[in-house]
Amino acid sequence: MQRAKTSKPKSRIANNKIPTHIHSGLWSIIFSYIGVNKNLANCRLVCKKWKKYYRRYLQMLLIERTNTLESFNQNWKDILESADPNMKKDLDAALELKSQFEEYIELIPKKYSLFHRVSDLGRLNRPPVLLHYGILSVMYLLATKDELKKEGGALSWKFSKKKLQDKNFMKIMKEATPEKITQSQITRFEELVQASLITPMQLAHESTQACYMMEWALKIIEYKNFTKNLSKETKETLGLLNVKDQKQGEIDKLQMILETA
Repeated sequence: MQRAKTSKPKSRIANNKIPTHIHSGLWSIIFSYIGVNKNLANCRLVCKKWKKYYRRYLQMLLIERTNTLESFNQNWKDILESADPNMKKDLDAALELKSQFEEYIELIPKKYSLFHRVSDLGRLNRPPVLLHYGILSVMYLLATKDELKKEGGALSWKFSKKKLQDKNFMKIMKEATPEKITQSQITRFEELVQASLITPMQLAHESTQACYMMEWALKIIEYKNFTKNLSKETKETLGLLNVKDQKQGEIDKLQMILETA
């Protein structure tokens, strides 16, 4: 007698295929460990679907970061509205000084003179005295502790040349925040400026870029000195603004990577 045929229950995962939502989740976990950058976004060596899932992960991160920033901005707005008049006055003054030194980061690379690129300055073997000491003084705010130690405590034009020709020079300037610049660096800067009697106006005759670098240095020191004497509560509020800038920087980076992926 022939045995009756029984139908086998259908497997939820046929042919060993993983459902798309699970597959995406697994890739998201992988990307959360390896991080995000342009090279990874364009990697084709792992599998054919790498770029697809990488872009999906970037989009997910971008939405998450944007929502977080919007919430942060609302909290920041509430803090400003509830701040007492004196604190709000100090905050406004600090933010104005902050905007002044930050604007030079955008101005420096622009074409305003013969030396319209920072790297052009780095090609000079024997720069005019004004340029030599003007740029050297700014380098004391950008040099790390290890770099200064390697140079024997006194920077040279050779060091400045190497720094100016670094493709990440503007990034180095941008990352030299008031919080990272130490009093020791400021002292070295001020000592060289006072000894050489260099002013931004004098530097402007040689190079607009060098002039702006000096202006940036003076403004960032002015901001640091101003905030030094603020109340603890005001400093903490300004610290929140740094977090806000950091979150915006993360979003800008994600958007840039997504555009190139």
